[in-house]
Amino acid sequence: MNIIHAISNRFRKKQAFHYARISSLGICNAVIRLDYPVDRANTIPVTGLDTSLIGKRWIGNRWTG
Repeated sequence: MNIIHAISNRFRKKQAFHYARISSLGICNAVIRLDYPVDRANTIPVTGLDTSLIGKRWIGNRWTG
């Protein structure tokens, strides 16, 4: 492996996973980016770092508020 190939592998763009973190009441209190997928009851997959979701309520399949 040559040095150029090694450097390009190191800086290759990783897949990003974006989630809204919700409280026990369903209120979004953070929007986060991770390098790995998660499957937790308090995380909702979202399309990007949309901070306008903070303070909104998740009601099963959509945001309100």
